[in-house]
Amino acid sequence: MHAFNSTKVRHRAEHLGFHKALCVLLGWRDTPSSDGLWVREALPAAEASNLKNDLIIWAPVVLIHNSSVANSNPDKRVIISIEELETILRGMGFGGGKTKVSRGKPANYSILVVTFNATFSGLQEAERLHKFYSDKHHGREEFQQIDDGGCVKNSYEGTQGIPKNEENVLYGYLGNAGDFDKLDFESKKHSVVKSKKEIQAIVDDTLKAL
Repeated sequence: MHAFNSTKVRHRAEHLGFHKALCVLLGWRDTPSSDGLWVREALPAAEASNLKNDLIIWAPVVLIHNSSVANSNPDKRVIISIEELETILRGMGFGGGKTKVSRGKPANYSILVVTFNATFSGLQEAERLHKFYSDKHHGREEFQQIDDGGCVKNSYEGTQGIPKNEENVLYGYLGNAGDFDKLDFESKKHSVVKSKKEIQAIVDDTLKAL
């Protein structure tokens, strides 16, 4: 309410920008009603998700979660190192100096961060990796179901409860503004938030001018 109603003319734009950012992260409508007043109103789930996913971390990152770390049985946990993930990514056609893998937060080996070049082609590569996990039902939504349930499903386990292979415990998705706290300090310090729609619009305008 303070951000929307602030009367400080010199900082009005900053206040409204902060107001809009908070509304996007919390899934609220940011526009005022017909009488010019703003009241808290939750957006439909699909619309809120679309708005949140448009605001991505830049340079583009894909967050990789190791779901086995949450398993209460230590014998069923699989620790995947940065080097092992780099090998997995190379086998999928990623790498070649275009990606950087680091540990995320918290430092319990559950999150790995794959950072791509801060270019449109880098974003396309990040979206390709995001699509890979989404297509195999190992994306954000599926991981959230595991996370919210407080336990790990058995979809990645073999007949004796041992993971079939390292890749089956991994879940990945393109990082958006709501994922900033999952980055390590250095990655967070060098990252900003950008709109995918605005990036695409700039590319389209550039192509039209050629």
